Amino acid sequence: MSMCALSAYRITSGATFSTRNIDEDLHPNIYLDEALAAIPGNFGESLDFEYLQAVGIICLNARERGNAPLLQQFLGLYHGAVAEPGFYDERRWPSSISVIEREERRRLYWHMYRLEVHTSLVLGHAVRCPELQSAISYPMLPDQDFTESAADSEWLSGWNFITDIYRGIEHLISYFKSGRTLASQENRSLSTAFLLDYDPQEKILMPLAVALSNLPSRFKRARGISRDVRQNRCGFQAANIICTYQLMRMLSFTANDMTFHKACETALELIEEISAIPLEYLRAMGLAMLQELAGFGHILSSFIKKELPRSDYQHLRTVMLCMSELLENLASCLSAAAEAGRRLRAYVEEIDRFLGPTVCPESRETNDVQEFDGAVARAQPYLEETFVPFELLQRIPWDWDWAEHAQVF
Repeated sequence: MSMCALSAYRITSGATFSTRNIDEDLHPNIYLDEALAAIPGNFGESLDFEYLQAVGIICLNARERGNAPLLQQFLGLYHGAVAEPGFYDERRWPSSISVIEREERRRLYWHMYRLEVHTSLVLGHAVRCPELQSAISYPMLPDQDFTESAADSEWLSGWNFITDIYRGIEHLISYFKSGRTLASQENRSLSTAFLLDYDPQEKILMPLAVALSNLPSRFKRARGISRDVRQNRCGFQAANIICTYQLMRMLSFTANDMTFHKACETALELIEEISAIPLEYLRAMGLAMLQELAGFGHILSSFIKKELPRSDYQHLRTVMLCMSELLENLASCLSAAAEAGRRLRAYVEEIDRFLGPTVCPESRETNDVQEFDGAVARAQPYLEETFVPFELLQRIPWDWDWAEHAQVF
């Protein structure tokens, strides 16, 4: 029933490869309510693998709907159910399971790991299934319809590479948050700073960049949708790789002295690459892609530590306008994107009014001020720059669909 709930919601929300005629009697909430009622209130050995799969699919339902409380509730149930039988270690799995059943468990575990890291990045919670404590191999069993003649349609290696990217993101999240924690370290006898004594560019970004360059071409560019389902699977992996890799790359910049200008350039590269992805894949990715774009915006904002001179703000302004245009173009396949694009463009217009036209030094007086929403931009005497106050830059509307719960960075 959880699969019916997810499928029905994706159909009614348009998150499918192609648009479909929707039956008026199709109500996703009916399926979801029945799925929720079927999950036992406690767990243990009685929560078998099918129930674990159902819990995972309900988590996907919650993410698609932007329902953070439901997502956290069932992620908590999932992690409890995983801990009870030691599901995170293949050696503790039943010895009687078949090769296919082992493969199913591997795919579920790593998919839920990716969801955990995704929501950690977007919502700001801790990663509760760290990869270093996950003694589970990657899935490796090819599809039953796979043949040597269809080798260029193999998609699982691309899927596994996306997991590699999320593993990198997990460590970058830890690196990022460690430098911004407000918790006092004074009364702790053991410092764990040694765990972060490495260069993320060298240890994370560079190996993944090499791995990306070695991927087959089918994972480097998302081809248009065709009637070949296997080719479409590869295209979907390519679209995911493009979005997730650039997100990881942006996050890695926060761990070193990368300039704000370089961060803006990376943001524009992401927007350009996403714009080249066929809309059908973006539609199928659904709300998750918007959530990652929002996370991307928050990461960009983390580079802003103080007021920005007009010249630096112009880089940010370009990113916001390009992001707004991308979101508005996605409105035909993602309804939530339209409102997000309008909010971002409206914010840019407000800042433009706040800054006003460029003033020449000869005509500027030292006491000129402009006000916007209580903030004041003071014209600096005999300088060409006007500064955008830090408090205004903290209000960039990056939160899309998780607005009430987002706590990113």
